[in-house]
Amino acid sequence: MGSARWRHLVAFVLVAVMCNAGAASAAEGQDRSAAGRWWETGSLTDGMADDRFLVHSAGRFSYDEADGNITGKEYDISAPLIIRYWRLTNHFEYRLQLAEQELEGGRGDFSEEVETISEELRLDLFKYLYAVAGYIRTKDDVRFIDKRHTWFGGLGSNFTLGESHVIGVAAYYGYEKMRYTLDIEDFESPGWMFQQSWKWQIVPAVRFIQDAFYLGFSEDANRYRWRLGYGFEFPLGEKFAMLVTREVLWDNQPVGVAKRKDTGLSVGFRFAF
Repeated sequence: MGSARWRHLVAFVLVAVMCNAGAASAAEGQDRSAAGRWWETGSLTDGMADDRFLVHSAGRFSYDEADGNITGKEYDISAPLIIRYWRLTNHFEYRLQLAEQELEGGRGDFSEEVETISEELRLDLFKYLYAVAGYIRTKDDVRFIDKRHTWFGGLGSNFTLGESHVIGVAAYYGYEKMRYTLDIEDFESPGWMFQQSWKWQIVPAVRFIQDAFYLGFSEDANRYRWRLGYGFEFPLGEKFAMLVTREVLWDNQPVGVAKRKDTGLSVGFRFAF
């Protein structure tokens, strides 16, 4: 394993330690969290904002079978950290995808590294409406992206339907800048982003999860990308769950010999601190 990978894994461990340390701060809001998963809804869902600090931290590990630019096995690790005070909710996530795989297009074996760091701050304006500003940094060896910076801001909504469904929708305006590992011109442009999520508690032991993302650019209408993920979550106690998910990624203008479409089927687990 190269030094870069050790650096990434150390970063993940530090995030996990930070999350675990924050668990004690969340003890005061634990009852509320267990009752209604406060991190999935707004701070005004129960009619008023909480003046306490609430912390939700988790980790996820999954094993993927990938197809597209990469054919083979992949390991996906992520660590989200959500902190709320009053009407403000901060979402941070570190995600690392690692694999030794055989690339399509005759490129031979390759050590894949996809690293994503995302940060967003939400302010609840009304019961079902929030304003948000955020930033995403991505490094993607497979798609020849050295660094991709995405800044965005907009409005969103999280709401419940009955006791079983949690729906999320959001629309952002932002700016993205990409630097490639190939000898081609960097790309940057303003654009529009749309996100959607749906969580459905079918029965106490089975939960359906789905999310979608779309990004289009103002400078080039033919350049866009989207993502669709869906699957099932099987809770095993209050802090642990098994996951079976499928993900589809589409980039309409990949560079080099990269393909437009990537798919992955993963099996893994999620745990909460």
